[in-house]
Amino acid sequence: MVGPPKRLEDLSKVEGAVRFTCRACTAVRTIGLDEVIRARLIAKLSTDWEAVRHGSTCPVCESRNVRVDGVPFGERNPEVRARRAEARRLHLALQVLRDAAPRGAYMPVPAVQLALRVLHPFVGDQELLRTYWDQVMGAQKDSPCGGGQLAFRWLVTRLIDRGFPVAAEFQ
Repeated sequence: MVGPPKRLEDLSKVEGAVRFTCRACTAVRTIGLDEVIRARLIAKLSTDWEAVRHGSTCPVCESRNVRVDGVPFGERNPEVRARRAEARRLHLALQVLRDAAPRGAYMPVPAVQLALRVLHPFVGDQELLRTYWDQVMGAQKDSPCGGGQLAFRWLVTRLIDRGFPVAAEFQ
């Protein structure tokens, strides 16, 4: 790639990431390319490079006074890798809990316990996790479906409200 990119997708050729430098709060965040593209598409915003540069806000303070740079080989950045690993853990835990919600007591208990432990720092509300546990594991074995679907929806809503990347399949 020679010169600035035309679209965000062009950064994928160099395993790029996007660095946001806020002039107001001096925060510097490097965010993975996939995450930036997904967020812009969900918000129905353009992925043209100039639109990204002039229409972005600070990930910390929401200021519009932000400098946006493409970072080649940014996917190797430890911060980007940590965010991707966090998103993977969140996704796997939600898969386990979604599968356990209708099956109730038929789901292996250690799998549900591990998924709830993984979600605890993300959800931040132990009572909500306990409600899920009570509804799913307290379901009757002869019941055709468990009672955890509503509690699962509450967990997903809490994660979205707290700003965590939740896959569309769970929303």
